[in-house]
Amino acid sequence: MNRKAIKFYISILTHFFEYFKSHIKKDNSRTFILDAGCGTGKIAKKLADFGFQVYGVDFSEEIISLARENAPKVNFQVASVYKLPFSLGMFDIVICLGLFQTVSDRERALQEIFRVLKPGGILAIRTLNSFSVGSLFLSKDTMRFSSPFEFS
Repeated sequence: MNRKAIKFYISILTHFFEYFKSHIKKDNSRTFILDAGCGTGKIAKKLADFGFQVYGVDFSEEIISLARENAPKVNFQVASVYKLPFSLGMFDIVICLGLFQTVSDRERALQEIFRVLKPGGILAIRTLNSFSVGSLFLSKDTMRFSSPFEFS
């Protein structure tokens, strides 16, 4: 990863935790979080360090292997966002950071996420803005432009 990409990634983490800090308590051990599209597990690790019960899913066995090395306290599994291996209402919080620009059927993914999210739970979605600086790191072949109204 080059320096610009690292700086961009750090800014994403900083922004997320600035938003998320109000959810961090003295005792987080009874709060279950799903990191859907967890990648290498860096965010999941940080959440586990705060004492949350963290689960992470990604579709790639290779990526999940790296995540397990990076964050041994987190329960990582290879899974599709369309078929999550968790029970109804298991999670207090589901985070999807950078996931939704990669899924082809957003409605189906959201239905499955809401199935595992407790009623009244928190869903945090961050997706790339096609006009952001971060989009410069993506190939034009992999970018998809979508209206924010598609999620409503």
